[in-house]
Amino acid sequence: MTKELPQLIFKFVDWLLYEKIDGEYRKTMKTHKEIVDYFNAYNKSAGHRRFNFQYAAFSMDCSDYFPTAVDPDSHTYLGNNAVRCLKKLSSGYSHDEFMNILRERTGGRPKDLEDVMCDFVRFGQNYVPRGNGTYDHIPSDITNSSGWESGWRQRQGTPSNNILPI
Repeated sequence: MTKELPQLIFKFVDWLLYEKIDGEYRKTMKTHKEIVDYFNAYNKSAGHRRFNFQYAAFSMDCSDYFPTAVDPDSHTYLGNNAVRCLKKLSSGYSHDEFMNILRERTGGRPKDLEDVMCDFVRFGQNYVPRGNGTYDHIPSDITNSSGWESGWRQRQGTPSNNILPI
């Protein structure tokens, strides 16, 4: 990171703020997807893996802090849970088409709706964060009436046996 990141950020800022059009540099407005694609293209050229999730989050932060450079209303790539939600709620729509329907009906921005869709899946799958002991008192087999199979094994493998009863 120390060798690559400073130059990458300098190039990114130049690309983000200005684009050469007809021999002149002009201010441009980028989208969330364009930012993700920019960084993934860099990763590919440098022999690194793609990081869609991290770059999507970064692009959304950019539109929060720099709304004149990154369109806060632009479409974003959907994370795995948002895609699961989309499959539960719709059929036959592309991600952007379905997001346009949600935007129209809720007034929300795609980046915010993507987050809501992920939270919906966490609720449906009875997600309980694990790792630092905070929620160890909550059993891994809790259920709600969503009818969704718990996402415990999908995300975290077999639960440990040291979970205390409530």
